[in-house]
Amino acid sequence: MSQAPRNAQRMPPEPSQKHLLIIEDDKGSRQLVLDEPVYSIGRDLDCDIRLASLFVSRRHATLVRVSMGDGDYTYRIVDGDLDGQRSANGLLINGKQLQSHDLQNEDKVVFGPRVQFTYFYLSRDPAPTEPPDGIFDDVTLINPRTADKSRPLDSLEIPLSRPPRQLNLIRRRVQSLLGFLNLNREERLRFRSERSQ
Repeated sequence: MSQAPRNAQRMPPEPSQKHLLIIEDDKGSRQLVLDEPVYSIGRDLDCDIRLASLFVSRRHATLVRVSMGDGDYTYRIVDGDLDGQRSANGLLINGKQLQSHDLQNEDKVVFGPRVQFTYFYLSRDPAPTEPPDGIFDDVTLINPRTADKSRPLDSLEIPLSRPPRQLNLIRRRVQSLLGFLNLNREERLRFRSERSQ
């Protein structure tokens, strides 16, 4: 068995989840990836997430990481700061006035007029990114010259024994090939008509 060199550094695995905020305020729109356990939100210069609006309190809200078990977590938004001081306008979360809420994918939090963020929870698929060997064993490419002219190329059937993800990949590749074949057929017809003139 071969051993890895002692001084070889291992890259840490990428996290299987990503927490993202799309923030909109008086300065425009921006995105922020959440990775810290606590964030203060407000218009104060010391806040971790600064919101540009006079409708936002200096310390408007707090985001706190909350474990969901199995290594997954989400963020809970709480009105005000960690000392219990609440904001002047409160929080409107998905259209409801709430003091705290465990954020879920695509939750919208409004702090005031034209000041809000949308939370996104992105889970990374631990499956390999490359298709497994033999994914195209059941696909037969047809030469257009020898194909049955009574059956259109668009009616190619794909066996349903594959998982949906693999089927989608196969369908996209077949559609790409069909598009290429149709393009070549149109070019050949155009070339023939130009030669005959």
